[in-house]
Amino acid sequence: MGFDVLATLRRNDRPLTPKELATSVMISAAALTNRIDRLDARGLVAREAVPGDRRSLHITLTEAGREAVDSTLEGHLRNERRMLAGLDAEDWEELNRLLRTLLVTLEGGR
Repeated sequence: MGFDVLATLRRNDRPLTPKELATSVMISAAALTNRIDRLDARGLVAREAVPGDRRSLHITLTEAGREAVDSTLEGHLRNERRMLAGLDAEDWEELNRLLRTLLVTLEGGR
């Protein structure tokens, strides 16, 4: 679906250039163009010319794109809550501690 592109646009809540999008979702310009083409064809994003710069574009999330990403996130969060429902307060604290440790490790902090 190109969820990474849709989520990036939703998270930033502003139009982004293709270069900004490619950097954020860590894909090549060619792969991004392909995703934008497919999302545009489905009415989930729109390309808009940048005023004063005929070579640049902004990619914006359409209302349908916003609804699609919000709906997907809502389903994901429901599923997360379902999977974690069996944890008590002590388990939550331990999970948070372990996830913080993992994050620090992945960011090169240890």
